[in-house]
Amino acid sequence: KKTPPLVFQHSEILDQENFAVAVSGGPDSMALAHALIGWGRRHNKFIHLISVNHGLRSEAAGELESVAVWAKAQAVVHHILTWHGQKPDTAIMEEARQADMP
Repeated sequence: KKTPPLVFQHSEILDQENFAVAVSGGPDSMALAHALIGWGRRHNKFIHLISVNHGLRSEAAGELESVAVWAKAQAVVHHILTWHGQKPDTAIMEEARQADMP
């Protein structure tokens, strides 16, 4: 049995059955999603993919729909959340990241 990465060695996070990961559709987040799905299957964990359409780029909806199609092919639940409300005129990416935080 492999030892989990140091970050998880003293954490109760591995006892959870459900995990959520944010997926933008970019190569880094898709690679992370792919790795976590595989890990989840090996350890009987349920992975939820979550994407946020901030409404800041017209192509975002199509990109997230591609993520949804990929997730369905992986038999994984994918949720698309939509940012409602005023959009910033400046520091758009920083504001978008802040909107993702609880």
